[in-house]
Amino acid sequence: MKAKRTNHTDPHFAALNAMMDDWYYAKYGEIALEFHKHNRLDNLTAVVIMYDMDKPVACGAYRHHDDESVEIKRMFVLQVYRRRGVAKQLLRHLEDIARENGYVRSVLQTGAVMDAAIALYSAMGYEQTPKYGAFKEEENVVCMAKTL
Repeated sequence: MKAKRTNHTDPHFAALNAMMDDWYYAKYGEIALEFHKHNRLDNLTAVVIMYDMDKPVACGAYRHHDDESVEIKRMFVLQVYRRRGVAKQLLRHLEDIARENGYVRSVLQTGAVMDAAIALYSAMGYEQTPKYGAFKEEENVVCMAKTL
């Protein structure tokens, strides 16, 4: 796997995001639509795409959360590449970029029904935290954080 740092205008990122949105809607239906408003791409600070040879197979990003923290966004791995460690590699790349840019903490939110995502983040050292920002009143959300 090869990681590429890019930005939100990358056509491979756009394609993976479209697949992600379709997957979320197919799996979670109306709940997925509730979170669409939180997934703007134009405010992302860092974007990473994972490639298998020349094929884009995963993406993730972060945006500035506060002076010390980034918020992980838009993590997605194509179904056939799941359970191969791709998401862990991707998340490590995002965390490395955040550290390089002086951030010391990472936060994220994921769906409360997304057991695989919660397990991944827990395995990577993230711990559940109180809900933050726009997610404070959301029932279907789990918020997590990690010191970088």
